[in-house]
Amino acid sequence: MVKHYLKSVRISNLILLGVLFWGIMYQTYHNEFSFCKDHLLLFLAIISTTASGYLINNYYDTRSDAINGKSLFKLNSNYLIKGYFFHFILSFVFLVISNLNGGWFIFNLFLHVLLLLYSLKLQHLPILGNLIVAILCAMVILIPMRLSNQYFNFLNFNLEENSAILYAVFCFIITLKREVIKDIEDYKGDKTIGSHTLPIILGITFTKVYIYLLIIAELLYMFLCIQETIYELSFTLFYLIQFCIIIYISYKIYSNSKYEEFKASSMLVKLQFLLAGIALYVL
Repeated sequence: MVKHYLKSVRISNLILLGVLFWGIMYQTYHNEFSFCKDHLLLFLAIISTTASGYLINNYYDTRSDAINGKSLFKLNSNYLIKGYFFHFILSFVFLVISNLNGGWFIFNLFLHVLLLLYSLKLQHLPILGNLIVAILCAMVILIPMRLSNQYFNFLNFNLEENSAILYAVFCFIITLKREVIKDIEDYKGDKTIGSHTLPIILGITFTKVYIYLLIIAELLYMFLCIQETIYELSFTLFYLIQFCIIIYISYKIYSNSKYEEFKASSMLVKLQFLLAGIALYVL
């Protein structure tokens, strides 16, 4: 049961979120961990909210996931809905026992509403559903800046001086790219239940072109960062690794012809995320 539960909350994604969150926290506080109870409680609230989002998404996607062969865990609808409400309440419990101000309660409630709307309707719409997930990812990346009372000013493209905002934009593009790839992967099930994702509306070929446009934007963004970032071996290796992964992902997308083949491309994007997160601790 524990194994099935961990799959239902997508534990690998939660771990990746933790790597990114604490990596940005590490960068924001000038390569020192400002670890306090309130920071930990806020992080646990975010993790609980994210887990609730995955559970409610699983609840509404039971039929399409079964068609797409994604029913890897055998949890009934009753278990999923109970798990959703448990994590919903738990996310606010963490905030109640903290000393954080009421703004975080409103923010957390906003996240819950957005995740619920995404599962109910937004995920079935072209582009909009993908944008929602990408925006949520970027927002989580920016939370450490808010905790440190820093303003969200875009100073420059220097990764050493402006890591939080630059990473937020970078993660936005990567997440948007991955969500579109997942839409292709889920084409069969989504079409059966009447979704209107980009691959269903405009076809796989056009969706590939759209992904390549995102990749071009990603490369141009990296080029701007490379130009303004101080030359050091660690930064050079970071950009080189990211560039190699992006090129390989591009090749895989070009060579993919069956829906199920896009799963490998989706996993490569997640690996790109992980390596970018790890880099935060060494840059």
